[in-house]
Amino acid sequence: MTTHRRSRAVFISGPYSGNEDENVMQALATASTLVDLGLEPYIPHLSHFWDAVDPHDYEYWMERCLFWVGRCDAVLRLPGESVGADREVTRANFLGIPAFNSIAALLLWAYE
Repeated sequence: MTTHRRSRAVFISGPYSGNEDENVMQALATASTLVDLGLEPYIPHLSHFWDAVDPHDYEYWMERCLFWVGRCDAVLRLPGESVGADREVTRANFLGIPAFNSIAALLLWAYE
């Protein structure tokens, strides 16, 4: 899908803890879908690999995530319980950045 508008940056917010490998794969699959739809995803789950090389505590990674929420045009909240993802959506709301629970709703916003 091509558009003449500026591409929209979308922060992918979703569970990480629990089954980290599965959750990272879900975020990557979602990112691929968003690219196919003409959007530019930011995938915070990739810190999974960074942390393997340079480990840090939870709050260190949350600070990085909350920073990037503020640099994106929207947030897509993936299903599943996640305190961190809830914090990301709260940050987006505070900054006036729209947060969506479905790709369909995100697309309506992105291409209106």
